[in-house]
Amino acid sequence: MNNDAIALRKPSELEFGSISKFSFENFIFETAQSTGESIEELKSKLGNAPSKIYENDIWYVIAYKNINIGFLWIQLNEKNKTAFGYDIYLESKFRFKG
Repeated sequence: MNNDAIALRKPSELEFGSISKFSFENFIFETAQSTGESIEELKSKLGNAPSKIYENDIWYVIAYKNINIGFLWIQLNEKNKTAFGYDIYLESKFRFKG
């Protein structure tokens, strides 16, 4: 594989735990800012970060030159033939590169 290419790969168990927690914490923070609810209120309503990858979930680590630079989480709904992008994250120094 060309190490200059952007690659998507499934996360290891350890990586999944880390990115799942990061994604959930960012979601809680952004939701609190936009709704005025407290972080504690939202956590009590929403629970915790996903602890495993469910059957219809797709999680990928995004790597560039063999360095992890982000991740994405998509959930497929086969019944409705739809997909929902829950999260896409890129480290700030890799954004706005076209």
